Amino acid sequence: MYSSFYGSWCPLAGEWLTESMWATFGGTLGQEPRDEEQLRRMSLKLCRNSAVPLGDNHTDVEEWFAEFSGPKLRWESLGLLFVIWAYGARRLPDKAVLPQDCIELQNNHGSCLVSRYKMAAWKCIELSRDASNSNTLLAFVVFGHCLLESNVSGDAGMQYWRAHGDLMALTTYLGLHVSPNADSMDWTVTTQIRRRLFAAIFAHDKVTATFTGRPMFLGRKFSSTPLPLDMSDELLLSKPPLTRREDCRVDENGWNIDGKIYMTTTLRARAMLSYVRDEILEIALQGMDFGGKMALLNLKWREMQIVDGFPPCLIYHPEDIHNPDIPGREVYGKVLIWLEHLQNLFFIERLLSKEDDACEGNETRLFEISIEMVTLAHLFWTHQNRLKTAQDCVEWNVVSFAAPAGGVLCMELLRGTTRGTMSPVATKAVIVEKLGMLASFLDWVGPISPNADICFRVKKVVRRVLEQALEAPVQTNMLDEGGHWNMDVSADFSTFFNLDLLDTFEWLRPEGA
Repeated sequence: MYSSFYGSWCPLAGEWLTESMWATFGGTLGQEPRDEEQLRRMSLKLCRNSAVPLGDNHTDVEEWFAEFSGPKLRWESLGLLFVIWAYGARRLPDKAVLPQDCIELQNNHGSCLVSRYKMAAWKCIELSRDASNSNTLLAFVVFGHCLLESNVSGDAGMQYWRAHGDLMALTTYLGLHVSPNADSMDWTVTTQIRRRLFAAIFAHDKVTATFTGRPMFLGRKFSSTPLPLDMSDELLLSKPPLTRREDCRVDENGWNIDGKIYMTTTLRARAMLSYVRDEILEIALQGMDFGGKMALLNLKWREMQIVDGFPPCLIYHPEDIHNPDIPGREVYGKVLIWLEHLQNLFFIERLLSKEDDACEGNETRLFEISIEMVTLAHLFWTHQNRLKTAQDCVEWNVVSFAAPAGGVLCMELLRGTTRGTMSPVATKAVIVEKLGMLASFLDWVGPISPNADICFRVKKVVRRVLEQALEAPVQTNMLDEGGHWNMDVSADFSTFFNLDLLDTFEWLRPEGA
């Protein structure tokens, strides 16, 4: 059963939904070939079920689940299953040993199944909209379809942007962003389901804005929905439902007291970091005065306070990647959270370095963060067997985090080569090693992979910088006396910095490029 740090649906509820569908419609779906008349009757039943509004105030788990499962299966439910199956198909190896009854999986490559399931999920979305008003369950399906579109067509294209815009429209239409006078410790199933969904959507909106350099749709100033409690699926979906807050096994801040990393643990952390990212984006986008250096220092302090408040189990340590006692999924969660934290610091330090009174320490700190980001992002590639859960987004993770940091390394390499002012935190050999690994990874990315065009352009620039730095004489003219680029790569650098806020907001594009 698929579960993801980028999604928000309860994996346990997904398992129940699959079982209920086969228990109810197994006679129709289990025979080969399937009878068209039986399928027509099943479709009519789903249409009738989808016309019934869903409740949003359930406290009983069985009542909540019964509304969209079994005999009351809806188009939204089937669409959610197609999303789950699509992500499962993404993880199928090229030569998988499959049961004899899995004819569909045996006769189709994983990528073909992903496209078919994604299309089926979209058809379910359209049928759901025709049958009834929108609801939270439909929002889960739209969100899942949006993530699939990102994985299939890439994040920079119009297809994905339309899917993302559709998700944002439904989110605000349903009012998922507002919960006035809400109890932050409300543990009822429908409340927590809505909060999980909004936390994931809010974080995803900031990731998308960062990656594409386009404005975000949702803002913290207009959002009042509390974070979800850090509860396991087993507790949230307890039968009978929990009756006391003490039974939720969370502390006064909402974190679980078990010392474990659940899906909600990483979801809460990513959402908290995304609220800081929202302020960073706001500062970068607005044309008016934002408060200068002091505002950025306050933002940096709050970022550090948030991370200091994370549970110890969520903090990444370099030895974790080699510790067999820590499951790969947990290591993946730690690395992802730490990278998003570093990315926030990366942007804050870059803004600080643009201030008139910026000191040399800002540049050094920015370089240190860049080295760490590139090093950690490479783990998704070099330790794929360890981080098995990352296989379906390894390219996105490396490009999203390593590429912008690689731009800083490129500039530091050229500055150090020409001026002899290499940062004290790394030698030229270390920088060349990190950039060489980045270029090698980008070579590994196939031409049909999502965002392959971005990978190709970044690789072209990294390789050109390495060639210039390693093959040119020590007293080179790649940078003039004013520190501007003096090499014929301006067009390439423009494409290199055309992601992660680097082009739209001109944070890292060298002067004169």
